[in-house]
Amino acid sequence: MKKHVLIALALVALPAASRAERKVQGNEQFLTYDCSEDDTLTILGSQNFVTVTGACKQITVVGAENHLTASSALAVSVPGRQNWLKVEATDSIRASGTQNWIEYVRSVTPKKRTEVSSTGRENVIRKAGGQ
Repeated sequence: MKKHVLIALALVALPAASRAERKVQGNEQFLTYDCSEDDTLTILGSQNFVTVTGACKQITVVGAENHLTASSALAVSVPGRQNWLKVEATDSIRASGTQNWIEYVRSVTPKKRTEVSSTGRENVIRKAGGQ
């Protein structure tokens, strides 16, 4: 009986485990990802054009010269170099890489100000529309 209960619990836990990290590897790709399927996205490659839909927990851009457009991410981290990001909504931006351009419109959480940190060199982080 205990064996059947454990198997049933494992099967119930599978859908939660499937929402994991998606990694973009490779170069010069045109890709679309839905964060309702994988809530964490990491871009490792270079010169990719990535469109992200849905609400992500975390987007990390490690690669170089990527173009990313996202609708929502609680946190954005950019340790890569020369990337271009446009994020509609985010609560946190951390740019530790070099020469990245990041634009956001608003925070995800209502009445919260987006936290911005740039410890890398020559990063540009700006709020679109002066809102």
